[in-house]
Amino acid sequence: NFNIYKRIFTDMVSSPGTNCAEAYHSWADLRDVLFNLCENLVKSSEANSPAHEEFKTMLLIAHYYATRSAAQSVKQLETVAARLSVSLLRHTQLLPVDKAFYEAGIAAKAVGWDNMAFIFLNRFLDLTDAIEEGTLDGLDHSDFQDTDIPFEVPLPAKQHVP
Repeated sequence: NFNIYKRIFTDMVSSPGTNCAEAYHSWADLRDVLFNLCENLVKSSEANSPAHEEFKTMLLIAHYYATRSAAQSVKQLETVAARLSVSLLRHTQLLPVDKAFYEAGIAAKAVGWDNMAFIFLNRFLDLTDAIEEGTLDGLDHSDFQDTDIPFEVPLPAKQHVP
């Protein structure tokens, strides 16, 4: 059943319209499913296996998304929501990379982090070109050299941001 859980996660993070306060319940439900799965894996022979570690990462990502959605509903927490969008960039090996950079750029711009917004949105545009070309070879990684944002990420087959 691991493939089913991975598919649910992948479909959810790839879905349009999930970067809003109204999506909280969907993210919270995904988080709860992954939490229960991880709890059951701890008690099984799969404990600490690569699959278990991957599901723990998915759980963390779902938690970030749920928390970001909750924070988006409160004006005083928009900085928290922006920080969570930036934190999600660490997990672009499991997320649609173009969508993650776009959301981080828009969130940074909304809270006045213009330098970060410029870098993230510029990376989004570079990724859009890379998706059209079908290769990441032309990307300049110098802006992210001393960060924990991964360079080697799966290139989506299509754009996730219209």
